[in-house]
Amino acid sequence: MAYRRGRTTSVNHAEMMAIEVGMLLAKKEGVRKLVIKGDCMVVLQGLKTKSLDQLDEEAAATFSRILMICNDFIFLDFVWINRSENGEAHEVAKWVQSSLAMGPYPDIILRSVKPICTL
Repeated sequence: MAYRRGRTTSVNHAEMMAIEVGMLLAKKEGVRKLVIKGDCMVVLQGLKTKSLDQLDEEAAATFSRILMICNDFIFLDFVWINRSENGEAHEVAKWVQSSLAMGPYPDIILRSVKPICTL
């Protein structure tokens, strides 16, 4: 499965794109219960409440896609963790934001998503 990178318009948009990639991979792997941990409180809180203000058009489209993907899980939670505990998510966000973010998922995503997906 490949993920074609779109243009990131902000740090929050890059975080949302990384969450979307993780959710799509979890869905592809057949995960039905998912806890997403991240250090971007604004985005995680917005996903929990299904409301995030002041998004440009591209970020709003990503946010809407994530909300649609949420319906594919029987349990889903978004949990804030300290940045120092969140190296994997930082790597995913950097990958999404990079100009090379096309093609198969890098190993860092596969290593970081699988162990925490299932409850």
